[in-house]
Amino acid sequence: MNDLHDIFTQAYWWLSLLGGLHCFAFALYLNLSQEKSKANRLLVTLFVLIGWYFFTGLISKGLTPLPMHVILPLLYPSYFLLMPILYGYCKASLQPEAKLNIVKHSLTAIAVGLIVLTIMLYHWLKASDVQASIPILSQAQQIDVYALLLPSLTLVQAACYFGLIWRFIKRNNPIHKHQREELSQIRFRWMSLLVIGTLVNWLMRIALIYLPFYAGELPSMQVQAITRFSLLITVYIFAFYGFHQISRAAYLRGLAQANRNALTSSQKVLDADEMAFLQDVLAESTNQTNTTKR
Repeated sequence: MNDLHDIFTQAYWWLSLLGGLHCFAFALYLNLSQEKSKANRLLVTLFVLIGWYFFTGLISKGLTPLPMHVILPLLYPSYFLLMPILYGYCKASLQPEAKLNIVKHSLTAIAVGLIVLTIMLYHWLKASDVQASIPILSQAQQIDVYALLLPSLTLVQAACYFGLIWRFIKRNNPIHKHQREELSQIRFRWMSLLVIGTLVNWLMRIALIYLPFYAGELPSMQVQAITRFSLLITVYIFAFYGFHQISRAAYLRGLAQANRNALTSSQKVLDADEMAFLQDVLAESTNQTNTTKR
């Protein structure tokens, strides 16, 4: 049994490392290769946050003197940024001209971070030194309360934002707006995949980790490894589908530009007077041919 636990512990560690590295690599690629638009900056931020979430799985008891129930509240403020960034990216992609105040949507994460830091500093200042602050922090009831409260707050925030995102995407469906351009369809399909993939992973995390946690059972290492593996597979799907859609969009833009260039060049060969004269000549030639046959 211990051998199986060690295997899943190693798998969890490697999945966290690979997921974080690949998310950061994909974010770096997007930042260097794509245009510096508001939507692309938000997409880069989104993958950086997912990568940060993967890297938090590398934190273990041996790497920090603080217990995990104290470490987790310090990490949770960053989790509150994921859904606002996803909503901002969808809005900036489907409505580039609309105003977007991402700071307003990030107020929850800022407030949670300030509260957690205030509690940590308060108990740290109460102690005589850093070593004495560790057991005080471990026994602080406020931290235990926030360790229980923060996951439920993230669930409430995720549910609210999923509702907003789904309503926003449905309202901006190109089919409903009678937009048949392939580029609009590509953007909409990418948005739908991104939201559905995030929703599926959230539902898995609720069912496998949060519900047992609030029922009084700590999630096993096997369950945590499964959720990490599911998120890693989702990131790979995002990456492969995103690369395919980028190539498809570039091909369609190049084809449209080539058609416009061909049309412009054909129009510049003859002006309107020359085209009228040529048509008259052809018409006279046709009449002479008909007269000869008679």
